[in-house]
Amino acid sequence: SQKGSRYYTQSVISNLLNHLKLQANGKFDISLFMPEACGTGSSTATRVAILRAVRPRMSTKTLVETCLLDEGASDPVMYTSPERLLWAPRLGKVLKQLPVLPKISCIGGFYGSPIKTNPNDKDFPIIKDLIDLWSLPRKTDKFLAELCSESSSRTIFHRKLQDDPTKVIAKKIKALGFSIAHTGSVRNFIFPYNQIPEGTKNILIDSGFRGIETFSLGKS
Repeated sequence: SQKGSRYYTQSVISNLLNHLKLQANGKFDISLFMPEACGTGSSTATRVAILRAVRPRMSTKTLVETCLLDEGASDPVMYTSPERLLWAPRLGKVLKQLPVLPKISCIGGFYGSPIKTNPNDKDFPIIKDLIDLWSLPRKTDKFLAELCSESSSRTIFHRKLQDDPTKVIAKKIKALGFSIAHTGSVRNFIFPYNQIPEGTKNILIDSGFRGIETFSLGKS
């Protein structure tokens, strides 16, 4: 049985386990705290949870391969530090280890309708130049935010999302920068560590955002 999920029926779970010739014995209660099909990696995270519930010591390599077989794409949530990986989701492959992130605080949520991952969608903007820039020494919160904003702006242009308000809102709330999902509705605003202005959440709600969360990551 499942709680809070429209996508994980008994047949979906059985098909996932069949890739490894495993049987779905017993009962699974799936409680998702993230909306599905919004670009947060919830589908991969749920598959990893199911696989680890059945075989707790399953290797990272097997988890990646099984998720890829089952869905045609995968997020690197099974790794210890996924934020440091340049990841090819349609290949399930680490392309490059990236530097440690500077310490930042973020607030984000969902804007627009869910968009379920299409594994055949490989039409993404080129960001090689931004990856090369991130290899340079000046890894400040401001520089990271600028790279994220540029990458996201390319996605907005490439996918013809000209009505997307993220860039305008980022200026309004005085964020360092912003990021968006390449194929989902999640949007995120980047601030210096512990410096998200009071009232930011209300501005996002008034702008049509839902499921708003704050979090911090990175190292000093």
